[in-house]
Amino acid sequence: PDDVEEMESSRMTESIRKALMGMAALLETSNRGKIYREGISAVITGRPNVGKSSLLNALLRESRAIVTPIPGTTRDVIEESLSIKGIPVRTIDTAGVRETEDVVERMGVDRAQKAVEEADVVIAVLDAEQGFDDDAKDFLSGLLEKKLVVVLNKTDLIREDSIPELLAQVRGWLLDRCAEEPGVITTSASENRGIEALEDAIAGIVLMGSAPKAEGAMISSLRHRQAIDEAHTSLAQALLTSQFGMPLDLLTVDLRAAVDALGRITGETVSEDVIDRIFSEFCIGK
Repeated sequence: PDDVEEMESSRMTESIRKALMGMAALLETSNRGKIYREGISAVITGRPNVGKSSLLNALLRESRAIVTPIPGTTRDVIEESLSIKGIPVRTIDTAGVRETEDVVERMGVDRAQKAVEEADVVIAVLDAEQGFDDDAKDFLSGLLEKKLVVVLNKTDLIREDSIPELLAQVRGWLLDRCAEEPGVITTSASENRGIEALEDAIAGIVLMGSAPKAEGAMISSLRHRQAIDEAHTSLAQALLTSQFGMPLDLLTVDLRAAVDALGRITGETVSEDVIDRIFSEFCIGK
C-alpha cells in the first residue's frame, strides 16, 4: 500500500540523514588528526634571563640548552623535538628579546622574532621575581594575536602567598585585551615544577576549536579525508533524492557512490548484493 511505502521511504530518509550526521562529525576530526599527524611548532620567547633555556630543558627532561645567570647566554635558536600529550612538537628556544648593540646578539633577536612569527604556539616566559611590570606588559603586547601560553617562571624565588595576586594581575590584563584568555601557568623550571601544567596548556590551546573525537574515531590521513568527503557528498545527494521521492535507481547510484568511496578506506568493493541488502531492510521495491 502507498502508506506503507511512504513510511518505509521515510525510514530510509532518516537512516541516510543519521549516516550524514555521523560522517560530518568524523570529517570535523580531520583538523585534530592533522595536528597529531604533522605536529606543531612551539617557540619559547621572553626577555633575557627569564629562564627560557631552563624551561626547554625541563620540557625535554634533559640538559640540552646551556643555562647561566648571565643575560644573553642564548644567542641563536635551539630546536628540539618532543611529544606533548601525543602531539609531535618542534620546540624552539630563542635569544632573549631586547635592544642591543651587540651584532651577534642582534642577529639572535631577529631570528627569535622571525621564529615567533612562524610559530603555531608561542610560550611567553615572564620572570615572576620581576613582577608584572610595564616591560612585561610591553613584551606581551606584541604577542596577543598569537596562540599564546604565558609562563610565570622562577616562582621559587618569590613568596608562595604572592603568586595568586600575580596570576590575577596577568589574567586580568590579558582578559582586557584578548577575545579568549591565553593559558597562564606558574613554573619553576629549575625545580621542574609546573611543567605538566604547561604541557596541558600547550595541548589545550593547540586543540582548541578542533572537534572532539567522534566515538573514538579520528581522521588522520589526507586520503581518508578525501574519501569520506566524497562519500558525504554522495550521501547528501542521496538524501535529496529520497526526500523528493525520485526514482530508486537514482538513489541506488548515490548510495553506490558513497559506499565505493568508503571502500577505498576499507579495501572493500561494492557488489550488487550489498546494494540489495541495503534496500532489503526497507519494504521498497528496487
